[in-house]
Amino acid sequence: MIIKTKKDQCLLCNSTSLKPSHQIKYLDKIYFYDFCLDCQFTFQNPWPSIEIEQIYNDPKYWNSTDVYNDDKYSEKKHANSYSAYQNDRTKEAKKRYNVLQKYFSSPGSVLEIGCANGIFLNEWKKNGWDCLGVDPAKEMIDYGIKNYQLNLKSCKWESLELKKESLDFIYMWGTDGNFYEFKKGFQKIHDSLRKNGIYALTYQDFKHPIRKIFKQIKLQHHVLYNFSKKSICYLMKHLGFVILDHSLTWQNTKFSHVKKILGLNTQGLDFNITLPALSYNMMVLRKI
Repeated sequence: MIIKTKKDQCLLCNSTSLKPSHQIKYLDKIYFYDFCLDCQFTFQNPWPSIEIEQIYNDPKYWNSTDVYNDDKYSEKKHANSYSAYQNDRTKEAKKRYNVLQKYFSSPGSVLEIGCANGIFLNEWKKNGWDCLGVDPAKEMIDYGIKNYQLNLKSCKWESLELKKESLDFIYMWGTDGNFYEFKKGFQKIHDSLRKNGIYALTYQDFKHPIRKIFKQIKLQHHVLYNFSKKSICYLMKHLGFVILDHSLTWQNTKFSHVKKILGLNTQGLDFNITLPALSYNMMVLRKI
């Protein structure tokens, strides 16, 4: 048995001013997180073994309403599983494209990190872009290749073979806390973009006051670290990005999903709903 050692420095800024943040129990194992008092970054400490990434090829992760409650899970796809949100994601993909295409004078090369089945990337393909997607979930990748004829790779972002300064645009939605090789993952984004290339991402502000109500947001054991607004700005500045836009997002979701993150029973009346995601921000950045 390998015993992991706790780090005594912040994973982001190397400060030694750490304090316990929270813990998550999954499959009878407890994962501990620390919070940095200086840069307001939260990260799993001790750092987990690489086996934590096996969840991305587990059907429970994609099909269940709640992967942290085994007795609710079955092979049947639930109403608020990933598959059930395809129509909502198509609408969201169009909106995201319309927001971001204004940063470009013509189509170029785009990469999505954590692309799942490619439903967002397909919107860029339809508008003439040279598209590439990467995700460790093989089943999702196979679906995207078959249904959207996209160039998708089933592997970790950190392991993807890619030439430096080869892309015009890189984006990722909801993948802000999942790079196992944390610093390598973000540095590779910067290195893969051409000069003046654009990087866009969404992230959960883990220190936003709204999380006192929506306590379950980003509390999953495979979320390895959590940004605050201060810590993500710190990271982007040190990587060599300038911020072009930093604003909250609006989310198309279902009433059942709102009940889920409130910790309520998801059964019963359900309907589509659009809400301001007060702690869920989008950043658009340019490589200096």
